[in-house]
Amino acid sequence: MDSKDIGYLFKAINEKMRMRFDNQLKKNDLTFSQSQVLFFININGGRVTQKQIEGFLEVSHPTVVGLIARLEKKGYLSCHTDKNDKRNKIVCQTQKAADFSGEMCRSRELGEAEMLNGLTDAERAELRRYLETIYNNMKK
Repeated sequence: MDSKDIGYLFKAINEKMRMRFDNQLKKNDLTFSQSQVLFFININGGRVTQKQIEGFLEVSHPTVVGLIARLEKKGYLSCHTDKNDKRNKIVCQTQKAADFSGEMCRSRELGEAEMLNGLTDAERAELRRYLETIYNNMKK
């Protein structure tokens, strides 16, 4: 059996997940990153700040600006400046995004179930614990 190091496996899994989700989302003219933005806004009541999106995705300000601009152009988002703090940009889901949210959540659940197929509940919990530990180690 070919022995791959852990870093390689993380990268390979990430790329396979991204390809699979991008292919599923293609019919809605979305990418995985764009769907992550829509998911975050949806689970936060349909309205967040641009800064909150940056924190959730852990990406730079220019990256989020580009994602939001493309989603706004596609009709999934609308944006305006916060009346109380002109430095904040408020990002809101449109009805198109709200209508898509159910399909997106089902797709996420199916993708995760497929990825974890064959693992018991205890193994899934253990895997989550390991991954969270690795993630926290990498944040340091």
